[in-house]
Amino acid sequence: MRKFYQYILLLLVLTLASCEELYTPEIEESPSALVVEGFLTDRNEHITVRLTRSASFNDNSFYYNERGAIVTIESLSGRVYSTSEVSKGNYQTNEPVKTEAGQGYYVRIITRDGTEYRSEVEEMPVPTQIQDVYVVDSTFRDVNYNYWGEPVVSDYRGITFSIRPQQTGVENTGFLYRWNGLVNYLVYSELQLSGFNYYCWDKIWSTTTYVYDYFKDEYITELPVGDLHSLSFYYLGPLPIDSTRFMGEIQRINTTSLYYQLEQYSISKNGAKYWRSIKKQSESSGTLFDPVEEQIIGNISCLSDPCKIAFGYFSVVSASEKVIAVDFDGEKCEEVRVVDSMPNPDHDEDCSLNVMPDFWFN
Repeated sequence: MRKFYQYILLLLVLTLASCEELYTPEIEESPSALVVEGFLTDRNEHITVRLTRSASFNDNSFYYNERGAIVTIESLSGRVYSTSEVSKGNYQTNEPVKTEAGQGYYVRIITRDGTEYRSEVEEMPVPTQIQDVYVVDSTFRDVNYNYWGEPVVSDYRGITFSIRPQQTGVENTGFLYRWNGLVNYLVYSELQLSGFNYYCWDKIWSTTTYVYDYFKDEYITELPVGDLHSLSFYYLGPLPIDSTRFMGEIQRINTTSLYYQLEQYSISKNGAKYWRSIKKQSESSGTLFDPVEEQIIGNISCLSDPCKIAFGYFSVVSASEKVIAVDFDGEKCEEVRVVDSMPNPDHDEDCSLNVMPDFWFN
């Protein structure tokens, strides 16, 4: 009887397997769309606008650079800033763009085939300063899987950054944040009876643009503190380290301090909505519990042919920054203080033997 059931099970498996068919869905290909990326700030600097073309689903490339376009940045007051294509698809203004708070600006694009695109007009916001940057010790929990697929939970130490911008006086204002840092670490080595102190540093940058939303509430007298991001001490540490660049045998490695520069960009309500949508979709992991995708609406449209699609957002933002110095005692914050400026050493990563650089602190 047992063999009879085994035969039945084998027959059922073979029957189900024979019913499988390879299905290739038919995907309708849409014409390539112009993709626009650009920020206009109030820093009186050269502005770069990047133009690419979207690729179809079956295409090997993700995008194509848009060459030979005429790109200008214009104001409602009549000022026009022309650009030059400095690299494939990247157009930089020929002179710094001088902006004025409350003035409206937009980008105009004419492609090689004569098609004209334009962004919606956005006003330059009034500059908003960063009121406070807070740093707290944190413990993070990460889940990985071993060889047998069993979950392994690990805790690791780090720091979390929180921010509080100043009041804007404008409802539904949003903020974008980017950061960069300079990590200081000490390497002590010994060779026979001699000891060597290496005062080392390493620049780090954010790979993500962080979005902070502010919706005015009549019961709130000031902007709430928002958690921005976290950094683990593993990320802040120099390991793995190239021991061949140090004399003798390394005895001790300590991450001693961190310079942290936070850049804040005040943006419009529509700009905040766009970047919030981008952030949500970029965080999607493909699981059942992901937030429902929403349509991402930019501010670029085609004037000569409304049927042509364009993606992207030309943002008009006011910028501010704050620089802090964080002193560590092992894997713990010892002191946090505001400093005037971000150090700018000649090399992004290097060491000084037995001579402490001016910007290095312990």
